[in-house]
Amino acid sequence: MPTGARVVTISEETKPVEAQFIGRAASVDPQVQGQGFLFLISPNPSRLTPGAAVIGFIDIPGQKQAGVAVPRNAIVRFNGAAWVYVQASDETFQRTEAKLERPLQDSWFVREGLKPGIKIAIIGAQQLLSEELKGEAE
Repeated sequence: MPTGARVVTISEETKPVEAQFIGRAASVDPQVQGQGFLFLISPNPSRLTPGAAVIGFIDIPGQKQAGVAVPRNAIVRFNGAAWVYVQASDETFQRTEAKLERPLQDSWFVREGLKPGIKIAIIGAQQLLSEELKGEAE
C-alpha cells in the first residue's frame, strides 16, 4: 500500500505538494479499469480544485531498486517494444531494447539492459530509427 504521494499541477510541475494516503477508492475507475487510491492534501498551497489535471508520484514502501532514468524523448517505439539508441562509437549508435518499468516525472525507470554511464541519443532518436529502417527497405 502507498505511504504517501507528491502531486504537481500541469502548470507548476516544479512545485510538488505532499499528500497523505487515506485508503483505497471504493470503486474501480471505469476509464482505466485500475484500483484508485485516496490522498489528502492539507494545507492546499497550490489551491488544487476538484477535477483539475494533476500528476501524482506515489510513494511505495520497500527496498530501493537499482536502475537508470531514461528521458522520454530518448525512447522510440517499434514493433511493440520500447528502444533507445546506445552510442557504440564516436559516430555510430545501436538500437537497444529498453524494458520500461515505470514512469517518472520526465523519464522512465529501467532496471534491465541499460547501465549507468552509457551514452544514449537523447535528441534525434526518431530520426535514427527512420534512417535504420530506410536502410532495411533498400
